[in-house]
Amino acid sequence: MKVFLDTNVLLSAIISNGICHELLIALKNTQSDVQNNPLDRTTCFTCQRVLLELKEHLPTKFKWSALDTEAAITAFSDEYTFAPPAYTTVPCKDADDGWILADAQLAGCDYFITGDKEVLSLYSVGSMRVCTPREMLLWLRTGIPIPKFEAHEDRANYIVKRLSSV
Repeated sequence: MKVFLDTNVLLSAIISNGICHELLIALKNTQSDVQNNPLDRTTCFTCQRVLLELKEHLPTKFKWSALDTEAAITAFSDEYTFAPPAYTTVPCKDADDGWILADAQLAGCDYFITGDKEVLSLYSVGSMRVCTPREMLLWLRTGIPIPKFEAHEDRANYIVKRLSSV
């Protein structure tokens, strides 16, 4: 399984110990522990555009030092596979999102994980499913796959129903 984490997920994961942080740990475990995981080996992707956004936002919005920012970017660069840069964009209100989605799609990612409501409203880009960090974490923890249909407009209630059936 190939997953691409949007900039907002990576920022949340390194700034706080919430869902996004737990997701990064769970994904890292699936990369190394194939036998004990219900999913096949997971490969996490990033791209130069995401790393540039991290480099921009960590020092300005979160007051990180240049040294800490560079260390975070190096860590992601070392651990993640790089998506090739796309030459065409995915139509999106935010042009930066469109280019990042295009990079992920070009890499053949199965899932694009984001907290951006506008991007989530796309539901899918080609065969790449767009999902929340919570949906992916739930799948990793329970083994119940994220549905490939658009029937759940109310994600929160849908997730509660999925959890109650486990």
